[in-house]
Amino acid sequence: MAKERRLYDAIEAAQWQPRKEWVEMTDGSWVCVWELSVSEAFRVAESAQRHPQDPRPGANEGEAATWLVALAARRDESPEAARVWGDMEVHRLLKINPADFSRLLTAARFMLQNSEEGEQATEDFTLPPPVSSGPN
Repeated sequence: MAKERRLYDAIEAAQWQPRKEWVEMTDGSWVCVWELSVSEAFRVAESAQRHPQDPRPGANEGEAATWLVALAARRDESPEAARVWGDMEVHRLLKINPADFSRLLTAARFMLQNSEEGEQATEDFTLPPPVSSGPN
């Protein structure tokens, strides 16, 4: 039996709400990491682009990681929550404790790479036990 298909209505669609996760810093303070909006994700991708005359291959991963954390880190969960590091303060982000940067980056990447459906699939999936080939 086929599932009935409901057509998307851009006008009536529910407004997107970012997922949020609190991350504890090494000093005991907390930062709220938000899922990025589409425009913020594009901004991270654009910041990772190297200048056409730069001979190094691939994206600028450091720049992408820095902007990902800067755009995702917020002061709280309220809809109008300010970013912890504004555009003019991104350089300060590079001076924080490396363990804190790693915690924030891990949370921000998780938010970027995993949808709610993906999280559920990950929770539901378990690997089968390894097959033993017996003693050699």
